[in-house]
Amino acid sequence: MIKEISFHEIKLIWEQGLWPNIEVKPVSSMTYTKQTDMQVYDLGYSKPVYYAYYEQDKILGVNSGHLVNKVEYRSRGVWVNPEARGKQIGKTLLMHTIEQGKKENCKIIWSFPRKNSIWVYESVGFKKSSDWINEGVLFGPNCYVYIDL
Repeated sequence: MIKEISFHEIKLIWEQGLWPNIEVKPVSSMTYTKQTDMQVYDLGYSKPVYYAYYEQDKILGVNSGHLVNKVEYRSRGVWVNPEARGKQIGKTLLMHTIEQGKKENCKIIWSFPRKNSIWVYESVGFKKSSDWINEGVLFGPNCYVYIDL
């Protein structure tokens, strides 16, 4: 079951399992056009949502989404507990985030996955739209992926 959680809750998971040793912010200023947009740090504008996939009372996976602008929605921070991988949890979280992007009337949803997880994005229809990027990323290689909504 997927439930909305707080930034504080997802931040703890991200800092332990996805992005160790960095200060995690509620949103990212990256845009699909490889620029930055500082307006997203106005959380009233970007409207971030944080999701957890629960089995009983245990969180087995998380993801988030937020508006980048009026037409772009960003999926950010898919993480699945290593003990629960292979159960379609990442796929379920991504599909939930895609639906949120549609509710926000966006034209595109995009993400910046690591090379070792691109397969789950492709399994729900994301298309790779850049080369693999190693420079300037902490946990790369990464690439841009997108879905037209």
